[in-house]
Amino acid sequence: ALYFLVLLQNIHILFKEIESSNGPIESSMKGWSPGPQPTKSSITNTPKSAVKKKPKCYYTYEWDNLPQDVQKAATNIGYTKNIWDEDKDLPGVDKVKWDAFGVEIMQTLKKFGFTKETWDCGKCGGCPGPNLIFIMTDQHRYDALSINGNTVLETPNIDRIGNEGVNFELCYSQCPVCGPARTSIMTGRTIDHTGVPKNPKVSDYFNHTEIPCYDKVLTNLGYEIEYYGKWHAPIEQALAYNNWITPIGNVGWKHGPGMERQYTDYLKDHMPPTHVSGKKEYDGLQIQSLDLRPYKTNPLDARHGLKADTDEEVGQPDQHGISTIPSKNTLTAFQAKQFINALQLKARKKKPFSLHLSFHSPHAPMTPSEPFASMYNSSNMHSPPSISDPMDNSPYKGANRRKKYTEYADPQKIKYMIANYYALVKEIDEWVGQILAKLDELELRENTMVIFTSDHGEMLGSHGMREKNIFYEESVRVPLMIRFPGEITPGTVVAGKPVSHIDLFATILDYLGAGKHDSDGESLRKFIGEDGEDYETFAVSEWNMKEKNTPNLMIRNKRWKFMCPCHANSKVMNVLYDLQNDPYEMNNLLGHNPKKKMYAQQGQVMKEQLILWLKKMGSRHLKEVMKRKII
Repeated sequence: ALYFLVLLQNIHILFKEIESSNGPIESSMKGWSPGPQPTKSSITNTPKSAVKKKPKCYYTYEWDNLPQDVQKAATNIGYTKNIWDEDKDLPGVDKVKWDAFGVEIMQTLKKFGFTKETWDCGKCGGCPGPNLIFIMTDQHRYDALSINGNTVLETPNIDRIGNEGVNFELCYSQCPVCGPARTSIMTGRTIDHTGVPKNPKVSDYFNHTEIPCYDKVLTNLGYEIEYYGKWHAPIEQALAYNNWITPIGNVGWKHGPGMERQYTDYLKDHMPPTHVSGKKEYDGLQIQSLDLRPYKTNPLDARHGLKADTDEEVGQPDQHGISTIPSKNTLTAFQAKQFINALQLKARKKKPFSLHLSFHSPHAPMTPSEPFASMYNSSNMHSPPSISDPMDNSPYKGANRRKKYTEYADPQKIKYMIANYYALVKEIDEWVGQILAKLDELELRENTMVIFTSDHGEMLGSHGMREKNIFYEESVRVPLMIRFPGEITPGTVVAGKPVSHIDLFATILDYLGAGKHDSDGESLRKFIGEDGEDYETFAVSEWNMKEKNTPNLMIRNKRWKFMCPCHANSKVMNVLYDLQNDPYEMNNLLGHNPKKKMYAQQGQVMKEQLILWLKKMGSRHLKEVMKRKII
C-alpha cells in the first residue's frame, strides 16, 4: 500500500528531462553563450493526423486536450487537472523495473507510449517521438550516389536510406544556390515568398518574417530541436534552436561563432597552423581558404605550380588538391561528431527530437583528406559527355564565368575535380553509416524519420563549367531519400515524377503528425503510397538574382524541360529540352533552332503549366510570363 501511495504521488517524473544538451562539447566552444532555450509549449488542439501505428506523447498536452481514455488513465494513477497543468511532481518510480508494476500501472504507462523495452532500457524516452533526423549535403548533384546510377562512386550508407525507405529520382531545388534553396526547404515557401532570392539576403532577413521553419512548428508539439553544421539561411530562423548555430563565415554572433571560426578554433588544438611560405620542403602546397591549413595542389588548382603560400587570392571553387588534415579532424568529421554526440544525448531524454546535420561538403574547396583522396584516381574518371558543348543555342554560354575559366572544359584536367568530389562524398557516406549505426544502437531506428538531400547540385565540368546557379540537371537536380519504418515501404522508388524541395515542409509535418500548416508545397505522401502511380506532376525552380540576363523560371515534367526569363520582352532566349532524347541538354529546340516552329506547341504546353503554378503561388511574375511569346 505504501509503495502504491508513493507511486500515485509522483509518476510525473517520467516525463522530466534526464539531462540537457546545450550544444556541442568541443573545447573550442568555451566562452560562447548558448542560444535561447525553449520553453514548454502547449498544444491547443489534438492533432488529427497523428502518425499511424505509433504511440503518442501526451506530455505537452494541456489536461483539457487529452483524449478521454488517456485522461482517465492519468486520473487512475493520481493526476488531477491542477497537478497536470501546473506540472507538479509526484514521487519518482523511474528506477522500478517494468515487471514490478501491476497490470493497471502497465496499462497506464502504455497509454503514455511506454513498452517494457523502452522503460527498462533507460535510454529510450517515454515520449516515443516520432523523431526526425535531417541530413543535408551542400552542392551534391543527384548522380553522385551509387543508388542513382553512379558506377564509380560507391555510397552504401546513404543508399541504405533510400533502399530502406523511398528514393525520389527527380527532386529539384527551388533555387539552385545555397541560401535561397535552404530557406525554401525550411519554410516550404518559394523564394518570392521568403524574400531570399540570393545569398546575401539571408543576412538582411533578420526579424523581418513571420514564416516559421518546420522545426519551429515542431516545438509546439514538444519537440526539442537542434541544428549542426553549416547554417546558410536567414539568421532569424536560427533563433528557434536551442544550441549553437554556425552561420557561414569567420565572424561570430551573439549565439556562437561562424562555421569557419568554430572549425579553425577546433583545429588549433588538433593541428596548429603550418607556415609554408618560403620553405622549399613545402613546394606544391598552398593554404586552403576555409580551414587555413596546407593542401597539395593538382593541375586544376588556380595556384598550381606557384611558390608555396603565394599571396594570390583564389576563391573556394578554384582550390583543388589533397588536404594535409588527418581524416579524423576534417570539417566533415567535426560536424558529424557533433551530431552523433547530440543524438546520444537526445536518446536519453523523454521528448521527441528533430536534429539537423548540414555538411559543408562536397562544396568547394575540393581538397579531400587521405585515405579518401586516394580512393579515386583521376586517370580512372570520365569527363562529362557535354564538356565540349559549344552552347551556341543556350542562354548559359557565359554562365559561371565559363569563358574565363576554360580549364573546366579541359577533358583531362576536369578528372582531378571529379576524383576529389567523389572522395568528399565518400567521406560523407562513411559518417552517414556511423550515424545510422548509432541510431540502431540507441534503438531509435523504428521511431525516427530520416531524410537525406542537398541544397543544389554541381556542374562538375558539364557544359564546360563548375558550380551551380543554373537550371541544367547537374545544377538543379538533387538526391532525396526518406526512411520511416512502419510508414514508408522499403525499396519504394518514385520515378518519372518531378518533386520540389518546397514539398519537404509539408511532408515532415504530415508524417510527424503535426497536421497541415500554410506552405507553398504539398506532402509527398501521395507519391509514396499505393496509389502513387495515379499522380502526374511537374517541378518548378526559380532564379531571380540576375533578372534581366538569364532564365528566371524552369519547369520540368517527366520528359520536357522549359526555361524562360520573367520579363515579356527580355532578349534572353526561351529553352525547351526533350530530356528523353537529349538527357545532357545539348539541343535547345527553341531559341536559334531553325526548326523551332515544330516545337512551339510543346513549348506553349509547358508555359501553360508554368502559368498555372505561378497563379497558384500568387507570383509577381505571372503577368509578364503570360505576355511572353514562345518564338
